[in-house]
Order: sequence, then structure tokens, then C-alpha cells
Amino acid sequence: MRVAIQRAVDAGAVSSADEAATIKFLGSKNSLSVAQYLQAREGLRPDVFGTEGYEATARVLEAIGANFPSNKNTAREYDNQFWFNFDQRYELTEIGMREELPGLISDPQNRMRVEAILDETQQVLDQVEAAQNKTE
Repeated sequence: MRVAIQRAVDAGAVSSADEAATIKFLGSKNSLSVAQYLQAREGLRPDVFGTEGYEATARVLEAIGANFPSNKNTAREYDNQFWFNFDQRYELTEIGMREELPGLISDPQNRMRVEAILDETQQVLDQVEAAQNKTE
């Protein structure tokens, strides 16, 4: 999401002030959480609704095409719905993420750690798939 926001700032669709307020509102340096924004939008956090951070986030999400509606008729939590839609909208895949790693993680040691985690995850997924194929 940070990349999408930065691209919107670079294109002039989002102000630097809105970018800063959104990042501050959504979380820390390491991760962004849309949970409180979505809860406020759905009326579950009136203490947050209408604040500067909330309003900036609403403008930014609208500008990047990520102001997805929430579905109240599912067991999936609002933030899970958001990230599912975000991944679909931006066509985020593991292959794409691997290609973007140099831009996302500048420290070579941390990048190697992430690549190792991805490789481990893929090995586990391959083992699960092989086990499923044996049972069929």
C-alpha cells in the first residue's frame, strides 16, 4: 500500500500532508493496519470517525482506488476483506512481490531473510500439495 500511496503522491493525486497523516493514522513504520479506519467507517469507532487521520485516509484510499465497500454478510473481518480486495486490485502475487523486493527492502541482509521465509513457505506449500495429491 505504501508504494501505491507514494505513486499517488508522485502523480499529484495525493498531498504530502495527506500521505503523512494516513501513514501516521494507519500504523507504524513496519506495517499498516486499516482496521480502525474500517471500523470507524462502519460506525464501530465513533471516536475515530471524522478525525484528521481518518479523513486523510479516506481521501488517500479514494485516490488510490482502494476505498472498497465492506460486506456485512460474511464472516470475514473488515480488514481481511480489505486486503483481499487490495491484493486483487493491485494484482499482488508472490512472484510480483519477489520482483519488488529490492525496492521494498533496501537492506540486503533483511532482503535475504525475507527471501528465505518465502522459500520456506513455498516448500511447505509444495509438501502439502504433494500430500493432497497422494490422497486423491
